Amino acid sequence: MRIRDLAAALAALIALPAAAYTIDGNLADWGVQTNYTTNKAIKGYTIDTDSTGSLSQYVNPGWGGQAYDAEALYVDYDSSKLYLALITGHNPAMVNSGSSSYAPGDFLIDFGRDGVFDYGIKTTGASKGSLFKIGKNDVKLGLFSGQGTPYANGKNAVSILDGHGQNVGAGALAISGPFTGYGTYTLDKHYAYEVAIDISLFDPKFWNTPFDVQWTMQCGNDVITADPPTGFVPEPMSLALFGMALAGLALSHRRQRWLARRIQVGSTRSISA
Repeated sequence: MRIRDLAAALAALIALPAAAYTIDGNLADWGVQTNYTTNKAIKGYTIDTDSTGSLSQYVNPGWGGQAYDAEALYVDYDSSKLYLALITGHNPAMVNSGSSSYAPGDFLIDFGRDGVFDYGIKTTGASKGSLFKIGKNDVKLGLFSGQGTPYANGKNAVSILDGHGQNVGAGALAISGPFTGYGTYTLDKHYAYEVAIDISLFDPKFWNTPFDVQWTMQCGNDVITADPPTGFVPEPMSLALFGMALAGLALSHRRQRWLARRIQVGSTRSISA
């Protein structure tokens, strides 16, 4: 392969598009239908029970109806980014105010599916959209006991505690709504979250490790989890091709130097003769 061709191949690899989704809170590029299914081959998603505006409805593990209903959670990734999307009836403008209102929770990620969350993505505050490396003691717990997790009294983790965890980098987060027309109760209001995080921000020991993603509001009334069947590996094909192209470039350069020396030696012999 000529050096010019190799250079073009390297430039093409560097210019490979990184994003599969536009992070704008519009889930049309996820192929999401009005019944929450998707017509795209994404890595994993979960559709929860669909509640209505009645405050007497059970949403699991608590009550609250549409105002505390997490309806669908979607997970996808490409060679460079992890993408998350959520549809919920919970208003993202809610704040914690006693027992009558609770703010949104954070997206929490459990690598290895051992019940302990390793990373979280903030959905509120000054670090909104950032990825945090967390441990068992860095999370706030919901209101409901006996959920079978490794946390105190079997409570669900709902968000990253303020001042806890290690901020390892900023991602992109967009929130939209309210909008209607989805689910069984089409007049109910819904909101959408959309997230993109660089895979390179995660500890390499978790690459290619199965994982779960969870979201709930800070009371933990309705917990939704999605679990893709496989983990992600950053830039597998691009890195392999990049390495092959570099090796080819080096080999081509050595061959050209060898040919130049042969020509020089041939010219010297001709002059001597």
